[in-house]
Amino acid sequence: MTAFRHNTNSACRTGEARGVRRTDARLDAVLVSAHGEVKVTVVNLSRAGLCVEGGKALSDLLLAERRQVAGKTPVGVRVHLALPAGERGGQPVTVHARTVYVMQDRDENTCRCGLEFRLITEGGEVFEAYLHATGLVD
Repeated sequence: MTAFRHNTNSACRTGEARGVRRTDARLDAVLVSAHGEVKVTVVNLSRAGLCVEGGKALSDLLLAERRQVAGKTPVGVRVHLALPAGERGGQPVTVHARTVYVMQDRDENTCRCGLEFRLITEGGEVFEAYLHATGLVD
């Protein structure tokens, strides 16, 4: 995979921020930027951020953003998702985040992107309850 990393204050140094506990997830989501939106899969998440995976459309969208914001500058995005059904699941959650890294596989068909949370604007209580249920928050 080809990696593009940004200088941030996060613990991310080799792709994903393993200094933060995370839980595996396979959640459908939509990533939205100033240049459009693309369907992605949330691969894992933590209380600090999440990792999404998508196809060429994801890398194209993020590269368009990167050109506009001068190279390796983190890109601001929104992610819309619904947590798994449960006591309070299935409700929409919207997070504002910025890219920490973008990794593309060699044949450019798969793109993975690490995102650091900036703000949760919808479903904050639901997200917090999910983090408690998965043991990510005590």
